[in-house]
Amino acid sequence: MLKRISLKAGLRAAALAAMALSQSAGANGDPAAGRLRFSVCGACHGLQGQGNVALNAPRIAGFPSWYVARQLRAFATGGRGGPEGDKTSKQMAIFAANLSADDIANLSAYLEALGGREAANDASVSADSRQAGQAAYRQCAACHGPDAGGMEALGAPPLRDLDAWYFKKQLNDFKSGIRGYDTADPIAASMRAIAQSIDTKETADAVAAYLQLTD
Repeated sequence: MLKRISLKAGLRAAALAAMALSQSAGANGDPAAGRLRFSVCGACHGLQGQGNVALNAPRIAGFPSWYVARQLRAFATGGRGGPEGDKTSKQMAIFAANLSADDIANLSAYLEALGGREAANDASVSADSRQAGQAAYRQCAACHGPDAGGMEALGAPPLRDLDAWYFKKQLNDFKSGIRGYDTADPIAASMRAIAQSIDTKETADAVAAYLQLTD
C-alpha cells in the first residue's frame, strides 16, 4: 500500500540541484579510452557491464553518461559509500577515488555507448501485478518519466534499465539511510522520502516487475 506524501518541495529541490550540477560530464569522453579503463570494472560488473548479482554488482551498461559521472563523483567524494554496513559501496568509493576527471568522462561515455536493456517478455508477471506496479509507479513518473526513461533536468536516471533485484535493493538502501544520507545531495534526499512511500514488499515487487516490462 502506498502512503500519500507531498513531493512538491522535494521535486523543486531536486530540480534546482540538478540544474546546478554540471550534467555534461561524459559528453566529450572517449568511449574507446573508457573501454580500456573499464577492464578493472568488468571484474565485478561484467565485461559488457551486464552486472553480477552474486557480487552485488548492478548492470550499468547503457546508463546515460551524465548519471554515471554523477555517481562516480558521489563515490569519490563520500556522497555514496559512507555507512559502515555498505561494504559494496565502500569498494566502489575506493575505486572512484583513483579516477581522474578524464577517466570519469571516458568511462561514462563508454557505458552509455553500450546501450540499455531490452524490455523483458516475462509471462510469469500477471496482469494484476503489472497493473499494481504501474499504479505504484505513477509517483515515480514525476521525475523518472512515464516510460521510466529518466529525466536529466531532474537528475533522475532511467529505471527501466535497472535489474529488478538492484531496484529493490536501492529502495531498501534509501529507506535505511545507506543511500541519501548526504545532506548536500537533495536529489538523494528526495528519493529517501519516495522510498518510504513504497512501504510493502509486494508493492516493491510489483513496481520492479512493471519496470522490467517497460521500454
